[in-house]
Amino acid sequence: MRRTLTALLAVVLGLSFVAGCRKKEPIAADRAKAAQDAAGVPVEPDRPAGDAVKTMTGKDGAVTVTLPEGDGWECLDQQAPAPGSDKRVSLVKCRRADRDKEFFFLLAKVYGVPESEVKPPRELATQVFAANYRELFQDHKIVKEGAVRMGGLEGYEVVLEMTHQTMGQLKKIERVFTRGEDVFVLSGEGKPENVEKFAGAIESWFDQTRFKVLAP
Repeated sequence: MRRTLTALLAVVLGLSFVAGCRKKEPIAADRAKAAQDAAGVPVEPDRPAGDAVKTMTGKDGAVTVTLPEGDGWECLDQQAPAPGSDKRVSLVKCRRADRDKEFFFLLAKVYGVPESEVKPPRELATQVFAANYRELFQDHKIVKEGAVRMGGLEGYEVVLEMTHQTMGQLKKIERVFTRGEDVFVLSGEGKPENVEKFAGAIESWFDQTRFKVLAP
């Protein structure tokens, strides 16, 4: 069971961070490298959002986000099989296009776990995810945490400060929710000054993202 959960988290966290931080490479190369880093699980190509649209929905319909305001954003979606489950990892991310000058990205994702591995949001946010962050960062710590809500769901929010080997100091605000075997994650991550700069975009992302499985 633990091996299944570890493999799943490798996919989820690999898709999230690698896709957000790799620089100046073609999108196809980003996808291939992310797949290799995420336990060798293949992923489907990204689909950029059109300039004129206000929202974006992933190809499988699982996640819909309201696009951040202003210029300089690129928004992409990804899907991959979830190890040990008949469900998939599905995510939409919006990141600053010039990642050399302004490293920051927003992420919304949903994935399924086997019934035997269902855990509450607080445990996922403070223990399970944190254990896997040790593989991605030189060090990390939770500097703030507390309960949050998304519609009728109760979840948990953590604010993390991390040190990455090449990216340096980073900050992450992450909210985790669960319903049954589904896990929902919303986050904003980047250089600390950019997390502060885009605080309004993070709040809008948290408030306006919608997951198909939660639709009435």
